[in-house]
Order: sequence, then C-alpha cells, then structure tokens
Amino acid sequence: MVRFFIFALSIAVVSPAQARVAVVIDPCVAISSGEFERLLGIELGSRSLPEDARLQLSCDEAGVALSFRATGRPFSARVVPTGNGDAAMRARLLALASAELVAQADEHPSPPIAPSAVKPAAPAETFFGRRFALDGFGSMSYFARAGALFGGGISAAVYLPRHTEISLDVRAEHGRHGANVGAVAIDVLSATANLSGHYEWSRFRLRFGGGFRIGGARLEGHPSPDSATVGNALWAVWGGPIVTVGGQVVIWRRLHFSFALDGGYVLLPVHGLFGQTSTSLADLDGPWVTAKIGFGIYF
Repeated sequence: MVRFFIFALSIAVVSPAQARVAVVIDPCVAISSGEFERLLGIELGSRSLPEDARLQLSCDEAGVALSFRATGRPFSARVVPTGNGDAAMRARLLALASAELVAQADEHPSPPIAPSAVKPAAPAETFFGRRFALDGFGSMSYFARAGALFGGGISAAVYLPRHTEISLDVRAEHGRHGANVGAVAIDVLSATANLSGHYEWSRFRLRFGGGFRIGGARLEGHPSPDSATVGNALWAVWGGPIVTVGGQVVIWRRLHFSFALDGGYVLLPVHGLFGQTSTSLADLDGPWVTAKIGFGIYF
C-alpha cells in the first residue's frame, strides 16, 4: 500500500501541468522555451489565472528580468541572477522563480515595483508587439552564365506568432565574366522579400521559407586590347522566386551571427549580347544560388 502511494505521488509530481500564462522569452536569455514552459507548468500546477496573463523574460545586467502582468493583478517584477550555468539548469531556476512571482501576484498582491528595479522592453523596441532584428551581411551569388558576384547588404526581420517571420533585405553585388572578345562587368542591385518559418532551441534559430528577389542589373562590355569590338552597357530589370534556409546563433545578449543559403530561378532575365548577333557573352538567367553570412542585433 505504501509503495502504491509513493508511485502515485511520483506520477503526480512528474506529470507536467498546463501553464495558463503566455510566455515571452527574449533570445538573449538563451534557454529552451519548450523546456521552460514545461517546468513552469509543473510549478504552477492547477493554479487558475486570467486569460491575458503574460510572463516576460528579458536580459538585465544583473541577470534575467522577470515581469508578470494580468487583469486584476498588480504588475510584478524581479531580477534573477542566473550565473553561467548550462541552459537546463537556468531553465529550472527561472521556472521556479517565475512560479514564485506569479504566486505572489495571484495570492499576495504587493505594490508595483519601481521602474528602476527592472528594465522591461521599451515600446520603441517592438513592432506592433512583435520583436524584430537587423542584420548586415556579405554575400556571394553564382549564375551559370555570369559566374560569381560578390557584395553585401542589410536585412530586417519581424517575428510573428506561430513561429513565422517576414524579412526584407537589400543588397548590391559585382562580378566580372570573361569572354573570347573581352569581359563583361556585372553590377546588381536587388531586394528580396521572404516569408519564413523558424524553430528555436537554446541559442540557435533555424529558418526556412521562400520569397521573391527583384532588382536592376547593369552589364558593361570591356573588349580585349586586340579586339575591334566596341564596348557598350545596358540596364535592365531582373528577378525570380527563391527558397531559403538558414539560421541564427546568439553570441552575446542581443548580438547574433547569421547565415543563409538561397536558391532561385530567374523569370525576368538579362542578356549581354555580342554586337547585333544572338551570341550571349553573359546572362542573368536560369537557376542561381546565394550564400550569406553576417552579424545582427535583436530589438
């Protein structure tokens, strides 16, 4: 009988309860959101909270800042020193501290903590309530008939609910493609819009999605010294759909390293022709691939 009671008690202890509170974790906190919510559910048990209850974890110089808001409950906040323990230990410590904070607001209301005691995210750091990131990157695009183009640009991403995001990047690239009668200089200025999904764990975020890249291209011919050919230049619009896969790794607080690999197919091609013939010297046409690496910051 005693063994049965202990067994039943152990099941009750390890069975995760559903945490009835919306949890927002800044990437710089660097813990698994799924593991934290599971542990928080265990700590809260069957506690009943308002539907709009919201718990936020953000970075602070002294550790991790916790803040709790709910209808009919006073705003509560505290800072938890977490040290340099591993992600699992930090998640357990923060789940316990968060449960205590929620219980304090739910059972023993206290006056709101002064704004100086914690540093919640300022309104300017949100975009309609969603967090965003800004990156600078270097890139290399390869076209079968134009060779490699090198350059860089900037990108911005807005993180939406249900693990989705919208991103936009602008970049400039340059390359030179050799031909029998000389070479063709290629300059490309383009913008890309993507809709992606992402999955997060610990300090890593995996991204995958698709979109469309469009812009302008300038092709200029440079004849070889012994050629009678005269060089010319043209501007044209080019673009096409893309698929992308990449990721981000949090380096320190809000700073992150980013990388991506894109593949696309040109639907609006540009051709650099030799004279009045149909002989092509360089084309932005057909499939292409792009590799990007850079650094960014979360806001």
